[in-house]
Amino acid sequence: MYYGVVEFKSRRQDLQELAIVPLTWLIKNERRCYWPTGTKKLPLEVFVKQCPPPNKNWRHFPVNKVHYKTVDYDSAEQEITRIIKEYETINSLSEASKHSVVERKYVSDTSESSDDDEPLVPKKPKMCEAKSAISSPARQELGNDVNVSALDTPGPSSTSTMTNFAITSEALNHDIIIEGLHNCSYAPSTVEDDSVSKQMTDSDFKDLVITSLAKLQTTNDQILLTMQEILRYNKKIALEKLIAPENLPNFPLNTYDDFLSFEALAKDDPIVSQYMVRRLAALGGSGVEGVTRRIMRFLLANQLSVQFNWKGRFNKIGFENTSTWNIVLEAAKLNFPAHEKNDMKVAWAVKEWLKHSSTRMNQGRREKDS
Repeated sequence: MYYGVVEFKSRRQDLQELAIVPLTWLIKNERRCYWPTGTKKLPLEVFVKQCPPPNKNWRHFPVNKVHYKTVDYDSAEQEITRIIKEYETINSLSEASKHSVVERKYVSDTSESSDDDEPLVPKKPKMCEAKSAISSPARQELGNDVNVSALDTPGPSSTSTMTNFAITSEALNHDIIIEGLHNCSYAPSTVEDDSVSKQMTDSDFKDLVITSLAKLQTTNDQILLTMQEILRYNKKIALEKLIAPENLPNFPLNTYDDFLSFEALAKDDPIVSQYMVRRLAALGGSGVEGVTRRIMRFLLANQLSVQFNWKGRFNKIGFENTSTWNIVLEAAKLNFPAHEKNDMKVAWAVKEWLKHSSTRMNQGRREKDS
């Protein structure tokens, strides 16, 4: 279980409201927080300690800051006390300070509100000349001529023994207003109008849809990769059962005469062509181009491939119209799904591989000399 000390945003500049909440109540990158509309007849503190998941029917309110995160509720209580004292000290430095800090202890109202309503707490009950006072959603608004001190009730931090008052306070899930307030303070309010809440709900739904689509795309990509691996494995197993024709030459082919012999064999014997397609497809590789390069490297040595180009220009042999090209194309296409079976990709990879034959051959010579 994880808890956070949350500071809610308030419409009023002179009020800060803090609460301990389960981290699961925070949403939208910790910019908003759910607040319960009921606690199943449990005290709010006990309810929060159980870390229940948020109910989608709860209202959520804007968060100014998450001060502290912990797995220990007692540690969170100590931290919220420290923060309140720190704010209280800062406020006491200013004689004209009207700023108050409260710990949120009430349950959210479920009634609808207009732009001017503040349904969670009574509207601005005036509490002048009181160092410690208690506000509650159940109380009626106090008039300006009512002196709070005449209520003759101690603050929530008092050690006085007043059983009836304690029971009433617990039943009301009251707010605790910090001692040391020298001026008038008003009960907290963080509620926003229903249109904003509805807008945020629509935004949550859009975020959920986008996240779900992203997960589906990731899952689909993983399935495709798995299917490709299964296909290659099956081809490898099938290759082990292949019986090579007895008249096949050794690969890679080193001379043009070897190439002509293989061409004639592939044209005259369909079994040779079928075997070579399956044999070359089993070589595998990453991407259409990678598979094609691996196939060409298996078939032709550099001293032979340097005699070819794609169209047969510049006194070279054309590869485009050979039976070997047809075998290469079919073998490369076996490795990939239908939407990736692009003949032009395979042809482009063959062109590039043939074009760099002399570079590979020269590099091989340098490596031997060194």
